[in-house]
Amino acid sequence: MKQLFVATFASLLLACSNGREETPVENNNNNNTATEIVTDTEVSSAEVIPVATNNWSIDEIDSSGWMMMKLYLNGSSVDKSDSKISLYGSRETSVCWNILFYNSRTGEQHLLTDQRIILTATEAKAASDYPTALDSVILYQCITDDLNKDGQYDDNDGASLFISDRTGKHFRRITPKGLHLNHWQYIEASNSLLLTCLRDSNKDLQYKQAEDERLLFQWSLTRQDGLKPVLSKTSQQQINALIKQHWTVKQQ
Repeated sequence: MKQLFVATFASLLLACSNGREETPVENNNNNNTATEIVTDTEVSSAEVIPVATNNWSIDEIDSSGWMMMKLYLNGSSVDKSDSKISLYGSRETSVCWNILFYNSRTGEQHLLTDQRIILTATEAKAASDYPTALDSVILYQCITDDLNKDGQYDDNDGASLFISDRTGKHFRRITPKGLHLNHWQYIEASNSLLLTCLRDSNKDLQYKQAEDERLLFQWSLTRQDGLKPVLSKTSQQQINALIKQHWTVKQQ
């Protein structure tokens, strides 16, 4: 009877061991306590090409996934074989010469422009609970031409206002050549921009507050139908007359 009981108990143990999952045996070797994930850290040079730019900065536009990667160069980095123009002469000031737009969700990417420009300011309005027409665009202040023909690409050549959509597409000019953009301001009530500009009225190829004409324009973000002068001829005449009457120093 005792032998029969032992045999029956052994059979039950065998059946239980066959029915449960096996527990992995822990490896007590200190060098193999965790499973290693090995990745190939070498990237083919055919897949990744170094970008020929001194520096860049990265800004998130909004929650859409689009990013602005501003590309920078300084004067010493410009190809010396190109003697047509230089960035700020021999100065070492770093300047933004283009922007790469990149969608971190889809991988879509493109440059802002293939024109030769310097971007001195950008404005992408932060998303808010009360969206306006400015939420759908990005504004840029750019130097686009060597207007004074001095062989340098700098502030003396005048700045222009450009616009694109929020993905950096449909990049286009707002202010014409020959005007220097001083300032822009968004007017929410009319969904428009108020622009102050200088015109080289004395033709000395320089923009000076004290010598050149100061102009005021309005540009509609909804209609986008061109610059409109703010001052009427009547207002201009009244202002000029009052300046002459009250503030012009009379010669003795």
